[in-house]
Amino acid sequence: MIQHTPGPWTCYTTGLDDDGSRLARMVLITGPAFNRRGMGLAVADARLIAAAPDLLAEAQANAAYMTAIIGALPPVRRAAIQIRIRETRAAIAKATGGTP
Repeated sequence: MIQHTPGPWTCYTTGLDDDGSRLARMVLITGPAFNRRGMGLAVADARLIAAAPDLLAEAQANAAYMTAIIGALPPVRRAAIQIRIRETRAAIAKATGGTP
């Protein structure tokens, strides 16, 4: 199975009308495989894009769960979980355009 284009992927908004509403959205995909794109790679990218809403929902649920249980963990485990929470929230912010 062909793997998707490695990151980073960047999303730019273009074609704004006078009131700032979007007319079009363009996704620029950057990475080592960019110049060797083929149909297999495009399909792999499409699968990843199609899975994105589910992946985001799982990341949000995992961040909420880890936040809820962190107080019950032994102190030696909390630091590692705090790092996972921070990194998960950063990924969520990247996906939603928010701040971590």
